[in-house]
Amino acid sequence: MSESQDLRIPVGISRCLLGEEVRYNGGHKLSRFCRDQLSKWFRYVDTCPEVEIGLPVPRKAMRLVATDRGTRVLQIDDDSKDFTDALAGLAEQKKDSLERLCGFIFMQKSPSCGAFRMKVYHPKGHIDSTDGRGAFAEQVMLRYPNLPVEEAGRLMDAPLRENFVTRVFVYQEWRELLRCEPRKKDIIEFHSRHKYLLLARSQRHYKLLGRLLARAGNLSMATLVQRYETLLMDGMRRVAGRAGNTNALQHMQGYLKKVLNSEQKAELVQLIDSYRKGEVPMIVPLTLLRHYESLAPDYYRRQKLLAPHPKELGLYNEV
Repeated sequence: MSESQDLRIPVGISRCLLGEEVRYNGGHKLSRFCRDQLSKWFRYVDTCPEVEIGLPVPRKAMRLVATDRGTRVLQIDDDSKDFTDALAGLAEQKKDSLERLCGFIFMQKSPSCGAFRMKVYHPKGHIDSTDGRGAFAEQVMLRYPNLPVEEAGRLMDAPLRENFVTRVFVYQEWRELLRCEPRKKDIIEFHSRHKYLLLARSQRHYKLLGRLLARAGNLSMATLVQRYETLLMDGMRRVAGRAGNTNALQHMQGYLKKVLNSEQKAELVQLIDSYRKGEVPMIVPLTLLRHYESLAPDYYRRQKLLAPHPKELGLYNEV
């Protein structure tokens, strides 16, 4: 199947996470969740930056080192071997493929691909800080700040997993909208479908985007698109907790007050409160909200909160 025929979402991934033996020690770091589950919806564009800059498998280990020239990727047993520029420059070489991505899953603790809280060493060997990033991952994140990014290890955490997958689907839908040369009213309609997903994550961004769209008529289309995308993806980066999700669920409940009888309303209120208390997962009140879709107004049925990602992934079963 060609890329043009493959309807899965293009997502970058560190090659070792797919079971390829490309790590410095000749091994891999297979993520079964990525390979066996997410791959049903994500079309992976894999990369191993260290191999792609010409390093062999196996190879000497590298680490991030704080120097007077900034953080560098140096070979552990020979700090004259500096791979920083080659790894960082790979992002420029791969820009055509990177620009088409709707997400990226990086290998944690990698001097090329680590995205969060990487150890940075002092030249004398002790840890200088834990706020480093792999040289390739850093360039990808700097060049594409709105791109959903996560590490495979962090995907084992249920809220982080749900957050990342949701961001990928939202970003993909946003990118599809932009390909169709939208009008301002199309962006407002997009927002109306995603607003409660956003509300669950950040009331601040929910309000900021509402104010932005209220003055959309005074902005150029280019300015509106740039500001909307930046605020949307920054807000979606926040992980939805029980309080935020409960708030969004209660907003959805409000659309049903004229179509449910007193017994149905009481059951829905009870389930949402049980979720708030941590007694049941998100899927429980959400399933009941979905059950009433046929009774609800069109605006309700269009809400992405009801189904932001494929139910087969079970992402709301643990949140």
